[in-house]
Amino acid sequence: MSDNYKYTAIVADDSEDIRRLVKRALECEGVMCDTVPDGLAAKERMDAQAYDIVISDLRMPRMHGHKLLVDMLESGSAVPFVVITGVTDPRVIRDLYTRGAADVLVKPFNFTVMALRMRHLLDQRRLATTGASHENISRQLESTTAVLQRQLSEVATSFESTIADLSRQREELESGYLGSVRVLANLMEQVGQSSRSHTVRVEKTAAAIAQRVDYPASELLNLKLAALLHEIGAFGMPDGIRLKPPWELDPEERKHFERYPEIGATVLYELKNGAAMVELVEDHAENFNGTGFPAKKLGRNVSLGARILRIADGCDTFLMHIHEADKMDALEAYLLQESGKKFDPVLVPHASDYFDELLRGDDMTFELPANQLYEGLTLAENIFDARGRFLAREGAELTATLVQRIGTLLRAKLVRVSASPAS
Repeated sequence: MSDNYKYTAIVADDSEDIRRLVKRALECEGVMCDTVPDGLAAKERMDAQAYDIVISDLRMPRMHGHKLLVDMLESGSAVPFVVITGVTDPRVIRDLYTRGAADVLVKPFNFTVMALRMRHLLDQRRLATTGASHENISRQLESTTAVLQRQLSEVATSFESTIADLSRQREELESGYLGSVRVLANLMEQVGQSSRSHTVRVEKTAAAIAQRVDYPASELLNLKLAALLHEIGAFGMPDGIRLKPPWELDPEERKHFERYPEIGATVLYELKNGAAMVELVEDHAENFNGTGFPAKKLGRNVSLGARILRIADGCDTFLMHIHEADKMDALEAYLLQESGKKFDPVLVPHASDYFDELLRGDDMTFELPANQLYEGLTLAENIFDARGRFLAREGAELTATLVQRIGTLLRAKLVRVSASPAS
């Protein structure tokens, strides 16, 4: 370790931007920092090298933060484990402290303040293990407090406040835009009584796979919009064609069916600045081996986003039309069969991991009385009133207006929700 650094840390987060910003802030405070994109990589590094502190996100590919924390505790490690998470549910945070987390940082947070807290935590642990006197501890606390106060004053500038406001406004605009398109997509799916929420599930699946393959964050909104609108070209198609599994269509029906990506692209090209999203809609049915439609493009001549949409749409369509008791086993066989044919073989393991977590993983939902719901929760089921009228869709994030409406109409009726955003 360099003389410029007093401690070492390892940071595990699937966001490259967060890893970079945490590393820079920690090293400014004398903490040399290694970064990795997931829990499994962190564990491999920790087997080879000792660290003074571990900082980890919760949701990551391959191995999530909960698993990494439990493995460290079971091994008897005394290294402090700090969690960074976007989940604000107090029950989740309480559970993390109960499991043994040294600290929990809720996103978004100030990276400079975070680094000061980590340095303070490390200094306190070193003082405790070296048997420092009460006077030394008091002096160290006073010194650290003075540094915190000075640096907090420096970072609390109007510029940072303005940037935070602009970032929040952009997130709110994007969230509202996506919400409006989800409503449109769900309305389209009601025609002919087709299976509800297919497009919303494809959006969620595509976003999850994109995160696992480091898809550019700047392009994620277009990917989500394309997932929600990928079937818009089939809107006017006869139900006898639109509602059949593609593999049951006769040749004439198939010929008509295979026009829908081009029809959708033609409709959507009227949108201003929508070319990148429309290209994804037009190419989402192209197969990796060149047998897809409408243009029979081959392999990586199709963009990564369209290849992600192909596997997300294909898997959800498959799950909608099978009746096997163990859907995951059937899906794994399907993915293996179509790897290198319909689907990019590089994406197949990521899709399999996602659906394995979804279909076999722990249920992260819980129930609350309707009059105790609060903003930020996500509905885990469709909601109907006492007369059977539809109120809100599965996957909708609760707003203040929606919370008030559901609470007023359903009162103490239990509603299944999740603390995690649908997208």
